[in-house]
Amino acid sequence: MFKSSVLCLAVLSIVLCGVSFGQVQNELSLDRNCYVPYDGYVISPSSCTCIKTNRQAAGNVQWYFSNGTLAKQNSTSDNGTSILTVESPHKYAVNQSFICRIVLATGQKGAELNYTAKFIFGPESAVLKWEHTPTGPIYRCPSNETNELRLVCQFPSNLVNPSPVFTVVINGQRYGAYDKLSGQINETDKTWNLNINFKLNRVGNSTVSCYVRNLYANYNWSTLTQIITVADNPPASFKC
Repeated sequence: MFKSSVLCLAVLSIVLCGVSFGQVQNELSLDRNCYVPYDGYVISPSSCTCIKTNRQAAGNVQWYFSNGTLAKQNSTSDNGTSILTVESPHKYAVNQSFICRIVLATGQKGAELNYTAKFIFGPESAVLKWEHTPTGPIYRCPSNETNELRLVCQFPSNLVNPSPVFTVVINGQRYGAYDKLSGQINETDKTWNLNINFKLNRVGNSTVSCYVRNLYANYNWSTLTQIITVADNPPASFKC
């Protein structure tokens, strides 16, 4: 037991018996602002602070892109930190990789720490699809006055990251909200799909809306609404 504990401490000074105390490597660490408040995802633009754990050690902290070019940042040499401006390279970039590095006065490279920003984006309007909705009146049959319909809401998966939340509203009342953990939505052929059955019990027009928002960003919404008509007295040609 004693030998195992000593070995565990000797392997990494920042990891104790398999439990990590943060993103730290050698003489560098990343502040928690690099990962919160969205479970490791960030909204562009944001910031990420790299810290030299030994403030008295030689060298300044600098941020670079993964290709080696200098990134946009605010470096403070006296306290050994550099604040990276985390910006998405384009509108629908899923992630971007950076390197925090100690650079000595001679220009030599010191300790490095990799950081990958995962971006939140979408959804936006005018791209939501709704399939398999009725094109004419729905008739109530005397034997069954409850009309069950199947709704399929779709959204392109490349236009939202990390995933959407679908909400269905019927006649002003929220019918349900569904994320990928609910089991009601799935991703197929580069499309997020919501498939649900719902019932319309009243005669006349009903307003059915499908909303989609980002799992983490509540301010982005896309909406599709359709009027569905339920009628009594089906024609003779209609089979109940």
